[in-house]
Amino acid sequence: MVTLQAPNVRDPDCRIIGDLLSGKTKGFVLTQRVYHGRTRISVSSTFGAGGGATAQGELLKKLASAFKISETEIKVSGDKASFAVSESPNSMSLAIVPAGYSFEEVSRIANYLEGKRGADLEIAVREAITEGSVGEFEKLKLKIEELLGNDELKNNQRWAEDVVGTTPVEKFSDVQFEKLGTYGAAMEIVRPETHCRMGCCSTKDGVARVMERYTKDAELTDQNGHLRPAPNGTHWHVRLTKDQRGHDLLNGGLWLDVLDEAILTVSKMNALHADDPAFKLPPFNILWTNNDYPSESHPGTKPTPYCFWPAPRIQ
Repeated sequence: MVTLQAPNVRDPDCRIIGDLLSGKTKGFVLTQRVYHGRTRISVSSTFGAGGGATAQGELLKKLASAFKISETEIKVSGDKASFAVSESPNSMSLAIVPAGYSFEEVSRIANYLEGKRGADLEIAVREAITEGSVGEFEKLKLKIEELLGNDELKNNQRWAEDVVGTTPVEKFSDVQFEKLGTYGAAMEIVRPETHCRMGCCSTKDGVARVMERYTKDAELTDQNGHLRPAPNGTHWHVRLTKDQRGHDLLNGGLWLDVLDEAILTVSKMNALHADDPAFKLPPFNILWTNNDYPSESHPGTKPTPYCFWPAPRIQ
């Protein structure tokens, strides 16, 4: 974890970091999930039973020395100490990749895409991801569905989970990963879209009636709810006190800064439900996020806002 702050590029185990940043290392990787926002990586430690104030003080000194931080950066609550190892200065995209893969599933996919089926699917995928015409793209989707076959399409929602396993990357060949990349891209191209196409569908999928604030200038909110001007800030800010299941959040809740492109205006909301004659604009606000809420083991985790419908009276 220390290498996230100050990687030692001369260490063989850390050299890959510099090589990736400089673009020297090329290869294949399956991205399991992508998050966008301010990335914070934290570490928590539990004090052993019977440890007095002196012992805790010594441990804090050792943690501060090992992680190149000051003792004031370590938050102590009861028998737990937590601190940030690395935090991005601005919003960024973070790709989560699996540590290993299922040898059986990757081998099955590689064998399934041997010969003409695999070659035709690779061509169709390349054409689909570069096609600018919606009509032509839909035709290519039909072709990809035909090449994949009904049995594969039945597994469309779980294909990524199925290829994750315990076999390390080096046990696979480049050819296997090439075929896996083609297969994964094909599966995502034909994945059924949600009705709203934005991950924001109904009040059941989001949290309604959250505290909201609008700022004329771009600002960011700290953990205490204080706003400060920032070039990478946003105009809409919301406070969550409960998760999607109605459970109370730690420390009374958290603030989220919602990107401008995630704001649903009246025209956007009506367009998303153009096929529903019974649709009416909600009279209250709704926030849609993923399910990454803070927990005792990960207190610094924050959900990623997908969409936010501000209260119409404020709009």
